Amino acid sequence: MSRRALFLRIVGALLLALAVAVWWRDYGATLAGVLPAFGYAAVMVTFARTLRRGHEPLITRFCRLHHGHLPEECRGYTRRLTVIWAGVTGACALEVAALPLLGWADWIGPVNLINLGLMVALFLGEHALRARVFPHLPSGSPLDTGRIMLQSLRSR
Repeated sequence: MSRRALFLRIVGALLLALAVAVWWRDYGATLAGVLPAFGYAAVMVTFARTLRRGHEPLITRFCRLHHGHLPEECRGYTRRLTVIWAGVTGACALEVAALPLLGWADWIGPVNLINLGLMVALFLGEHALRARVFPHLPSGSPLDTGRIMLQSLRSR
């Protein structure tokens, strides 16, 4: 069985288990609480699927679009950064999915605001780190990066 088939089966089984858990519990509020988890999971899959062998990691693509080519010294850095973003968004998905199942559905709003703050801090902090790690490369602003991300996602 291929890795992709295995991954899809695992995701399907997890979604089925989540649906059963939601059905058994206070399903109206719980389902509304679990919906953000699907958003985080979709973002995680967007990053993670580009880490497969023979594929260009998502942040590597952003770097290539920004510079017109991929500086060789950026290859490992951008791959690791893609792994970090996949991990952070995956952790957020698990976190907000677990809250309603643990009976803490009223925490979903505040937790999503905290998660947003953490992701903004990671995004801005990475820009500052990149300027120090690669001072010889032109560094764009976070707004430039956002524009490049939108351009990349539109061209897919």
